Formats: sequence, structure tokens, C-alpha cells
Amino acid sequence: MSFIIALFVLLYGTLALIVLEVVLHKSLSDAFIKNSKVIRNNYINLRKKEVKGSVLKTIEFIATQYSYSRYRVREVIRKEAFNQKERVDDLLKLLGDRDFFKYVKLFTEGSFLYDCGKFAVLVETGNYINEYNITLTEETRKTFMLKADTEDEFFVDGKMANGNKFVGYAVFLPELNAYIMAYVNLDRYNRWVKNSVIFNIEKTNGVVNENNYIFINTMDGEAIITNNKVINDGRKLWQVSKVPKKAKEVFKKELKACEKGGGFIEYSWIEPKTGKVERKISYIGCFADWGWIIGEGFYIDEANAVIGNINNRLKQSIITVERGFFVLLIIGIIIVAGIAWVSFNITKRKIENLLHEIEDAFKNNSILNQEKYKIKEIEKFTRYINLALLKFRDYENEFLEAFIKATEARDPYTKGHSQRVAFYSKIIAKKLGMSESKQEELYRAGLLHDIGKIGVPDNILLKPGRLTKNEYKIIQYHPIFSYQIVANISRFKEMANYIKHHHERCDGSGYPDGLKCDEIEIEAKILAIADVFDALTSKRPYRDKLSPEKAIEIMKKEKLDQDILSKVENELIENCILEETKEVDAEIEEVDRIRNEIFDIDYKTGLKRRRVLIEKAKQFQSNNEPFAMFMIYLRDMAFLNYEFPPDAVDKVIYLITEYIVKTLEEMGYSEEYASRAYEDAFLFIVRQEGEKWFNRLEKLKDAIEKDIKKIVEDNSELKSFVDERNESIVHFVKIEVSYLTYPYEAKSFEDALYLLLLKRRKSVV
Repeated sequence: MSFIIALFVLLYGTLALIVLEVVLHKSLSDAFIKNSKVIRNNYINLRKKEVKGSVLKTIEFIATQYSYSRYRVREVIRKEAFNQKERVDDLLKLLGDRDFFKYVKLFTEGSFLYDCGKFAVLVETGNYINEYNITLTEETRKTFMLKADTEDEFFVDGKMANGNKFVGYAVFLPELNAYIMAYVNLDRYNRWVKNSVIFNIEKTNGVVNENNYIFINTMDGEAIITNNKVINDGRKLWQVSKVPKKAKEVFKKELKACEKGGGFIEYSWIEPKTGKVERKISYIGCFADWGWIIGEGFYIDEANAVIGNINNRLKQSIITVERGFFVLLIIGIIIVAGIAWVSFNITKRKIENLLHEIEDAFKNNSILNQEKYKIKEIEKFTRYINLALLKFRDYENEFLEAFIKATEARDPYTKGHSQRVAFYSKIIAKKLGMSESKQEELYRAGLLHDIGKIGVPDNILLKPGRLTKNEYKIIQYHPIFSYQIVANISRFKEMANYIKHHHERCDGSGYPDGLKCDEIEIEAKILAIADVFDALTSKRPYRDKLSPEKAIEIMKKEKLDQDILSKVENELIENCILEETKEVDAEIEEVDRIRNEIFDIDYKTGLKRRRVLIEKAKQFQSNNEPFAMFMIYLRDMAFLNYEFPPDAVDKVIYLITEYIVKTLEEMGYSEEYASRAYEDAFLFIVRQEGEKWFNRLEKLKDAIEKDIKKIVEDNSELKSFVDERNESIVHFVKIEVSYLTYPYEAKSFEDALYLLLLKRRKSVV
């Protein structure tokens, strides 16, 4: 009978240990798989948004430089033309009645002299000047003569006989009855602008790591920037690649993406760190004016490598635990052979309790109480379990930190913010005497407290100026977004409320729930103190970073929990983390510049936004300079968008923009005098000139309507866009032009704009 009882006990104990091992494997496996899949998908989606945003910002930067260079070249040559005129005047004074044309070699490179009577052209060629040698194309010469009939100074776009394009500015010389013109070789100037853009991009390349970089090549396949290096020497992409065949395949995918207006492509490429060919996802965009293909991507195995590393370490921990099972099983067999029935029942209950606690430990990420199990073998087993739990916790924190760094890469002002808040939160919890498990919980809550900012649009999160009331309301949603993300992960569900309430304040002025001090969890109060301390000791767009002592002084005046703050202020000052100022300042300076460009320019047309034009008009008002404001209105834009593809309406907008810029240039104004004020309306302003100003304004209004109508009707590309009735979009494009004058019809820019809008509404009715 005793033998049967001992055998039964042995079999029952073995079965219990097998069940224990199955539960352990399942708990670890389920926890890892559930979290790794969610994080991997989120990581890849986030990286896709990041590289797309980076490419679009780079294209915007290139477009801005291109637009600015066109404006700049005209200003430079205009100034140079007047400088040359002054030199000619000085030379004429010295020569007196002597023959001026014998001394024309004194002219600087790039100057033309046109004698209107004989149409003699003196052009510097090499190191000498050929008199009466026409070096311009016939078309350019005719254009010049037509303008010379009516204007004393003007711009000339044209070609040399050798094919070189140029832009010149001609100024009349009454003493010689001739024009002098300064010019710029556009081909050479454009190469300089492109090279400037290329090296500027290369300087700021590499956002997240050495595998994350902007690459550029032309639509002919010429490599410009690749693998963080400037090529730009005429070689093809596959000539600089270590795998030419794959480079050609990638180039074909890039062209297809550009034909669609941009998109993601997946392909194989050489990973710089290892030199291996691996799968990569890139976003491809185009800058058509230069024929450039711009892209940025990331390797898919970035996420897999991190998750795989955690998995391998976790397996090593499980092997350690399994060895513990084996040892415990051998010892258990020896113990079971010599114990009594009563002793067996006590051990059975302890093992059952241990199984439940192990399951709870993995679920709650807590540590087993070794003191509770006095049996030596079980105590040893719990040590193995605790070791595995601690290692899993470390790997989890490493992965969370890597994930948060990726989310914070959008904005250099918040770089490292979550890691520092996590660090400060843990220090505060330790100072307040909280348990180690609670300290770890607050560390992870600090890492995740701002994860909801991925739901805040870039145009609000990255806005350089003061936020509007509604924009600030949207910012205030980020704790709710963070709560919704964290609450859906069972491992972190308990910390979701702390994260949601980290912007609550003791007087009820916080958000999102307006809680009072006694309603706010102590963990949320700790996160709030850590968050405010790091914000004050870090650089922000509107101020420099503060010293830790100054930060504490300010925090004592805030509606934070002052009891907690008084206990931890010395700890925060002693452990304050200072940023790498030079590196951060350089990155912030570049981002601020791009931010201002984003919010000052309508990148669909390249024109300034309305507020820039308002500033220009206010300058005229402050100087009491009369001006006229014109509005060009595209009627029935909603109908056009409904009946025709977006590309058709975009083409109409582009043609109107091009015409406005050209018209302003011919009148001697820059692009800064024009604006795309609304989706369907453009504005530009001109100053009062001469006694017949009002007559010229009326003629200009009529000419604009007539010219734009003809440009639209003559455009072959627009004619190809037809509706279901096979009617072309050109038949439906209607342009209305109106204008008002300051101070004759309106007292300010705002009055003029209001009255123009009233005119537009009446015309629609």
C-alpha cells in the first residue's frame, strides 16, 4: 500500500511539473508574440510616415531654393546693370568728345552695348571685344528691339548664338542713344544653385541612423546623392552601386512611383552596416523642374532585428528555467520517495499556489516572493523564475526606448524628452519610498506619456509661431490619444490613467478632465513634475533652456503638488540631464528655418501666403504710399474639381501663377508682391506710378482677363482633360479680375480685401 501511495505521489508530482513548464512557456510566448506583433506593425507604419515626411520636406526645401534663386538672379543683374551704367557715365565724362567706341574694352565681362541707331552690338568674347558682331539669336534680338521701342529699362530672357541661355537687364544711355545690359549665364547659375542644394542636403543627411538618409538621382539615372555621399559627377546609379543589376531594378520602380506623383516602393539594397543585400521600404518623390527623384527609406529588418534579439535572450532565459525544472524534478523524485501522505498534500497545495502566482507574475510583470516558499527546492526554482522575469523587463524597456526615439525624431525640440521624463519619474518614486515594481512602472509610463503626439498633425506640432485656440485644443488631445494606445495593451493597462492625467493641475486648470489635486493619482502627479522639470531645462522654440535651480523656482509657483516637489527638488537638481547644446542647436536652427518656409509659402504655387502680402501692404501704408490691390478669381472651382481630375485644376492654377509672376516681373516687381490668398483666388499689389495711373490699372485689369483666357484656351495639355460629355475643361474656366486702390477706395489692406470679396460674391450671385 505504501509503495502504491509513493508511486502515485511520484506520478502526480511529475505531472504537476510538466504542467508548470507548459504554463511558463505559454505565458512567455503569448506575452512576447502579442506585444512584438503590435509594436512591429506600429514601428513600420511610423517609419513610413517619418520617411515620407522627410522626403516631402526636402522637396519643399528644393522648391523654395529654386523659387528664391529665380527672384535673386533678377535682383542681382538689375543692380549690376545700373553699376555698369554708372561706369559708362564716368567714362564718358573722362573721354569728352573723343570716340567712346575705342574704349569699349574697359567694360567688365558680361556687358552688352546696343546702339539703337545702327543696332551695333559690342560683346565681350574671350579676352577681346568684337564690334558689330551679333552674338544673340535672331529671336532674342527682335525681342530686345521691341522692348527698346517703348521702355528705358527692362529684363530680357534669351539665348546666345552658342545656345547658352541668359537673363539680362538693359538700361538706356541717352548720351549714346544706346542700351547697356548686364546678364547672367543661366546654365552656369542653375548648376551653382543645384550644387548648393545638394551639399546643403548632404550636410543635414542621416536623420535617425546611418541607414536612414535622403538619396537623389535624376530621371535619366544619374546618381546625385546616395549612401550619405555626394556623387554628382554624371555617373549612373548602377555605376556607383555594388550590385548594378539591383540598382537598375530599383531605378525602374522609382520611375513608376514618380509617374504616379510619388509613393512607397519595396526593393533589395545593400545595408551599409553589414554589407548584405536586404529588403528596404522607401518613399519616392519628384521635383519635376530639375528632373530629380528624391527618396528616403528604412530596412524592414530594423524592427525584426530588435524583436529577434529580445526573442533570443528570452529563449536563453527559458533554457535556464528549464534546467531548474530538471534539477527540481530529480530532487522531487528523491523527496517524494521518503515523504508521508500528509507531507504530500502540503507540498501539493504549495505547488498549486506557486503555479497561480507564476501566471500572475508574468501577467503583471511582478517578482515572486521567495520567502513565502520555505521548501529549499521550490525556493531555488522561484529564483530561476525571477531571473527570467527581470531579464524580460530589461529587454522590454530597451525596446520601448528605441520605439519612443523613433516617434520623437519628428521634432528635435522633444528629442530625448520621454527618456528623461522616465528617468526623473523613477528618481521621484524612489525618493518617495515606492517599491521597485512601482518605480519600474513609472519609468515605463514616462517613456509612453507622450506617445499620443503621433496623432497630432505636423502643421500644429511643428508650427513655429503661437498656436490658435483651436490648435491648442487639438494639442490637448494628446494625453487622450496616449491613454487609448496604452490602455489597449494589457501589460500596460494599469498605467493608462497616470498617462492620461499627467497634464492635470491641482487647481483644476489642467486637461483633459480638469481634475482637482485630491482627484489626481499620485503617479500622475509624479509624471507632471518630471514633465515640467524637463520642459524647463530643455531648449524650446520660444526660449533657451533654464538651469535646474531656476526651473525649480518656477515650478514652486505652478499648480503642481508642492508637497511632492518639496521632497524631491534636491534630487532633481542633482540628477538634471543637460542636452548636447551645440549638436541640438544646429539641428534646431535648420528645422526652424524650414518651419518658417513651410508656413510662409504656398508650395502648390510657390507664392507667398496671404499674411506675407499683408505685411508688404502695411509697409506701403506706414510710408503713405498709394497702391492698388488686384484679385484674380477662378470661378466655379468646386464644379471644376467635381467634373475633372485634380491634375486639370492644378494645371489651371499653375498657369495663372506663372502668368502673375511674369506680369509682375515685367512691371518691375518681385514675387513677394503676389499671394495665393484663397484656394480659388490670387492677390497682388502695385504702387502708384505717374498721373495716368488709374487708366493703366483699368487697362491692366482688362489685359489680365484676356491674357489668362487665351493662355488657358491655347494650352494643349488642358484640352486633353474632358468630362463625361467629352467637353474640355477650357470651356468651363472663367476668370474674373477686380481691383481697389488705397487710400482712394479703401482705408487699409483689410478694407480693400473685404470690398474685393464683396465684389466677388455679387458677381457669383
